[in-house]
Amino acid sequence: MILLLCCFYALTTLFIALYLKSLRFERLRFLRWFLFVTVILHLAVFLTNSSDPRWITTSLLGVAAWSLSLRRSTLSIVLVLLPILVVVLLFDSFNRSDLSSGALPSPWIWVHVLLMIAGETLFVLSAAVSMVYLAASREMKISKKMAFFSRISNLPAMEALLQELIFVGFLFLSAGMGMGFFFAKQYWEVGWLLDPKVLACVATWLLYASLLILRQMRSGMKGKRSAQIAVVGFLCILFLAWGVDRFFPSQHLNYRMMEIQP
Repeated sequence: MILLLCCFYALTTLFIALYLKSLRFERLRFLRWFLFVTVILHLAVFLTNSSDPRWITTSLLGVAAWSLSLRRSTLSIVLVLLPILVVVLLFDSFNRSDLSSGALPSPWIWVHVLLMIAGETLFVLSAAVSMVYLAASREMKISKKMAFFSRISNLPAMEALLQELIFVGFLFLSAGMGMGFFFAKQYWEVGWLLDPKVLACVATWLLYASLLILRQMRSGMKGKRSAQIAVVGFLCILFLAWGVDRFFPSQHLNYRMMEIQP
């Protein structure tokens, strides 16, 4: 089923690219319906695997992609977002462990997980916006004949969207970290502050906090520089969400260590 979803998302990416080449309305209408059917299928798979929180991220990205496809000016963002979604789906399918079998014992831990997932999802979206912003701004400098992303992209609007995604994502990440620190301090062994997942999360938080502060203090940090840092932040998010558990021993891999009563 995951491979089928990946094929559908890849086909949608191709349809978007064809539309951006021709700007024909019938192609736009078709790709929107095709993406809608793909997202519905994705949500159906998610509902059958709802005990695994990792499905939430990809489901949210799918819904976000369809929502962005409804506006012509944000289709170029979907063109970048869908390949990211395919990579995440494939990586997750080949690195699936027994996480889903370890039920989270407290609904409050689920709140922590959902807050972290929401923040990470928004940061992935900000990275997609940043990639399109960088590509479109470069095309405008080179030649109008080579325009692809810049044909329908509105750079000021994308800059405003980037600010909103980073700010709201930062709020979710901060809230999720706060709840995570509370549970870790109360129920994990001594030394949880040096847990690789915790350190990676703090480093990611500092990166986005610095970006938000610099955007307020220096006008030169907006636009291209913010987009470049957001792309770096996307790499940090990938490492935080999928890389840490694969390469480093972390207490997050064993949720049964937290015997918490609702």
